[in-house]
Amino acid sequence: MDLYAKLVLLISALVSAGNAEECKLPKPAENFTLEKFLGTWYEIGKVQTAGGAAYQKECYCTGLTVEPPQEGRPPTDATAISKCNWESPSGDVRLATGSLTDSDPAGHWRIKYFWFVPSSGFTVVALGDNYAVTYDCMTKWWGWGGIGYCIHILSRTPTQDPDVTERLLQGALDMGLNPQGLNYTATRMEGCQFETNNETSRPEL
Repeated sequence: MDLYAKLVLLISALVSAGNAEECKLPKPAENFTLEKFLGTWYEIGKVQTAGGAAYQKECYCTGLTVEPPQEGRPPTDATAISKCNWESPSGDVRLATGSLTDSDPAGHWRIKYFWFVPSSGFTVVALGDNYAVTYDCMTKWWGWGGIGYCIHILSRTPTQDPDVTERLLQGALDMGLNPQGLNYTATRMEGCQFETNNETSRPEL
């Protein structure tokens, strides 16, 4: 076999290996309603692949605000605003605004943050009055493929009962949402200062 043929076989093997992993398609929480998901959430912790983890490695006090659809948008759309303090609890605030569109079924969207980055699947897999678990995943468009995903454990308050956190995380793992066996990372909340008013507000639809 000549060198060219060997190279073709090697590239084919690498591409096949990279594309073998696919995003999961979990069912949204059975009790999901957009009204219940709107408002301010605090990230208690996450399981995240390397790309997103590298981007957020300097984040403290991470939170998520979900806003109702803007005028003229479908009633099932929403806006997700991620927020964190950079490098310290008192560091500069970094915001990333994502559009939640194409809801089908309720509780599952496509989310897009930047025009140059493909959209990701975004699903609310668990939802209660004071907690939520979301799963987002995208197929990478660089290198040899593969996926990038994140499981977010959220709370209406900056802290959460560890037993609740463990139960929510185990539920996500039981759904097979962590195929790479990545470690759970608690969000750095020590020293964070949060506004006391409207922390758990839910905008009206």
